[in-house]
Parts: sequence; structure tokens; C-alpha cells
Amino acid sequence: MEDAKKKALTKIAKEYENIDTAEGEIALFLESWVNFDERAAEMILSEKKSLKGAFGHMRDVASKKHREKNASYLSHREEKEATLAYYGVEDPAALLEDGLMYAFYQNCASRWAPPEGKAAEIREAQEAQKKEDGLKLDFNELFG
Repeated sequence: MEDAKKKALTKIAKEYENIDTAEGEIALFLESWVNFDERAAEMILSEKKSLKGAFGHMRDVASKKHREKNASYLSHREEKEATLAYYGVEDPAALLEDGLMYAFYQNCASRWAPPEGKAAEIREAQEAQKKEDGLKLDFNELFG
């Protein structure tokens, strides 16, 4: 099973150029899914399925579901449900609620985590700034 997981992650990595794009977010979601659900790798490795196909399916769902003037849109949850449906998940909402959405957001947040030791340094600086910015009242300034 680990081999299929590695192959799926490799396939995902090859299908996008920049993580900071819409396709990149879907890729990050797929990576989260592979690490969350052992059945995901098999579905992602299907030759008929691709990241671009998932993104196209998501656009099709958006254009049918929420169309206003010249724009179509989906909520974050709806995007993920459409992606899972594209890959053949029968009940995407249940999978998201079982913890996949949480795993995805954890994966997203981990990309922005400060380097080791830096988080404590940032907290200390914030605490020092709070103490420095505290309310300073001088009797002479108030009633002088």
C-alpha cells in the first residue's frame, strides 16, 4: 500500500507547477487525502483521472450550482466535495466530516509554520510589545 501512496503523491506533484494557484490548492487537498485515507491512492492513480480533470469538474459543478452574472463559484467545502466526487468517492460530505477537511487545513497551516524555535521567539516578542504598549497614565498629565 505504501508503494501506491508514493506513486499517487508523485503523480500529484507532477501535475501542478505552483502550489500557490487554484490547481496547487487542489493538489494540496489530494496530498492530504492520500495521507488521510488508504483508498485515495488507488482512486488518484486511475489513468482516466487527473488534477486538471478534477479542476475542470469543479468548474462544471460551480457553473451549474452557483452562477451569477459572469462568475461561478463554490465554497471551500463544495470545492472539496466536487473533487472527491470526480475521483469516485460516493459520499464526499461524510469523508470531509470524518476528518479529511481538518487534515487538509492542518496540511495547509503546516506550510506556514515558522522554523523550529522561531515560534517561541515570535511569542516572546509579542508579549514584550504588549507590556510596552500597556496603558500609561501619569497623574500630572491627566490633572496637571
